[in-house]
Amino acid sequence: KGYDIHGSGFIVCMAGSTKGPLFPPVKSSEYWDLFALNNTECDIAPSGCIKSHPSAGPSFYGSNVYCRFRAKQSGNLTVVLFDIDTSYSYGGDHLTVGDKDYSGRSGPEGITVQAGDMVTWESGRYGISNGFIVCMAGSNMTDAFGPLVKSSTYWDLFAANSSECDIDPEGCIKSHAFAGAGTDYENDMYCHFRAKQSGNLSVVFFNTFNWHYYLMVGGMPYSGTSGPEGISVEAGDVVTWRSGD
Repeated sequence: KGYDIHGSGFIVCMAGSTKGPLFPPVKSSEYWDLFALNNTECDIAPSGCIKSHPSAGPSFYGSNVYCRFRAKQSGNLTVVLFDIDTSYSYGGDHLTVGDKDYSGRSGPEGITVQAGDMVTWESGRYGISNGFIVCMAGSNMTDAFGPLVKSSTYWDLFAANSSECDIDPEGCIKSHAFAGAGTDYENDMYCHFRAKQSGNLSVVFFNTFNWHYYLMVGGMPYSGTSGPEGISVEAGDVVTWRSGD
């Protein structure tokens, strides 16, 4: 007595059953159903992406969020953005796929889901990270990125909240137009580069601050002075740049 002990409870289903809550989804797309059990902040995009919140990337997700996404098709997951707080003093935020919890910046890249599988998102007492965008591989994905602002032979640029990101005709993506020329990038930048051709990346210049400043390629965040040298991308893959506040 005298202790105030809480938990998230449980949902236990028969294998092969629908595995879903016993009430209708609040939103559906071709790829996912969304069951927002206590919060309307979670989101799905028609393109095949699930999101911690509609503005995942530019802003932090909320606190005490709990929602579930049910796959309507089988496929592999690809991580576009993954930035989830790992401090258990703040509540231990996590995205659960299958029997594994994902947090920090290591998302469920390449993980296979079957039609009917559930993906669960839960945040704790504080929303102090930028959240996630996780998509079905092979889906269009672009309506989760913001407007297409620039194209080249090699890349499309979707600038979700910043006009500073840049691409050039030579096949390079850039944090900002004058990267490497003695000027710093801005805070609160968030944009996506979509490869139009397959190939290996070559790093010309890489110098970012750590923590909320990173370039995500294939579900792997790069920051500091270690860039994605030699990493292969396929046509349609998305590279995400995020600078903190």
